Amino acid sequence: MASVGAALPKLPFEIIPEAPFYIPATGPATRPRRTLKHDDTFLVLDSHGDVGASAGGADGLFHCDTRFLSHLELLLNGTQPLLLGSNVRDDNTQLTVDLTNPDVYF
Repeated sequence: MASVGAALPKLPFEIIPEAPFYIPATGPATRPRRTLKHDDTFLVLDSHGDVGASAGGADGLFHCDTRFLSHLELLLNGTQPLLLGSNVRDDNTQLTVDLTNPDVYF
């Protein structure tokens, strides 16, 4: 019969606590859409400022009902930057996007 106060066996690995401020380098499959407009021209893009980079919408640059741009994506060393925040001006003429690079290992 095992005693209640018996020591647990030592595990062959060490549990390392997760960093308290770690931001994972992955994101959701779809991103919220933003729209900019001026006269007969409008732009539908995602919260990262990319056009057509994620599924879920008819992104693009449109003028007089014709799409002139269907894909525009910013990549850093082949990887999408991480979104810190984005905001559209009240008059829908400017999108400000704050991005940072993901983890880089050498």
